[in-house]
Amino acid sequence: MAWEELTEEEKCMTGWLEKTYHGIAWSSGDIPYHRLNNILKICTQGVEKIFIKGEQKAQWMRNILPNISISNVEDYGCPPLEEIQSQIQYFCFNHDLCICRKPMCAIYNVVGIRTWLLDYLIRLAKMK
Repeated sequence: MAWEELTEEEKCMTGWLEKTYHGIAWSSGDIPYHRLNNILKICTQGVEKIFIKGEQKAQWMRNILPNISISNVEDYGCPPLEEIQSQIQYFCFNHDLCICRKPMCAIYNVVGIRTWLLDYLIRLAKMK
């Protein structure tokens, strides 16, 4: 949807979400869903396994990429993002520094999940 088609209330809500929640500008880009499958297939060439947080997202990716093993990190005991985020030190330059709360940043989330997953795999290897 074009910015001009939004109501004033929707524009205000979008601005608030951008500044305080995810930091993604309305004009950051848009990939039509009909192109997304091809883009994901290109970006995952040679990839054997992908870890995802959330069963709905995992199932969605399994449908798009049936030849890649898709695992939901929650099946391995991955805690909620809020608990992971409190354990990592990372600042995303796409967001303003906010003392009262951290924005829900995709990069921040990925760094946290990756850190948790690597720690989990190390613990698992030591148990063997």
